Amino acid sequence: MSKKETKTTFTSLCGFDFDPKAKGDCYTVCQSENPDEFKACEEHFKAKPAPVKKKAVKGGKGKSKWGHVNGTQAGLIDDCLVGATKLLTLEEIRDFAGAASNARTLHHLKHIVANRGADVQLNKEGKIFWVDGKVKAKGVASISTMVLRKNKTKNADEKKEKK
Repeated sequence: MSKKETKTTFTSLCGFDFDPKAKGDCYTVCQSENPDEFKACEEHFKAKPAPVKKKAVKGGKGKSKWGHVNGTQAGLIDDCLVGATKLLTLEEIRDFAGAASNARTLHHLKHIVANRGADVQLNKEGKIFWVDGKVKAKGVASISTMVLRKNKTKNADEKKEKK
């Protein structure tokens, strides 16, 4: 059996923690009204180490290669292209970024090409890559030429039936 350790907790006469600030209640009220209690509080405070304050992290979350906030959909799309080691489909980029739709992903890719100067290309199979990155391919076009069509198979079937 182990003996119970008894810890005595310090409670001041006023019931509050000692305030080390010269303009605090301990210095203005307690020191004049209860000098003995004030001395006990002051000694207890000096014996107990003051809590260490953590420095605030400045600079926010940081930015991706093309200036988008890290962790956002735009930043994740950028990170996906920069870190790619193979050709990616639009769906793979969308899933990596957690984007809601292919249209949202494609719109962002077109934005970084038009407004941020990124060289994002598309090969004949519809795979996407960043030219300055590690992945290179032949027979390419700019991503700005890519369009999304709804019901692509339905339109193709209708054209076959008309012929």
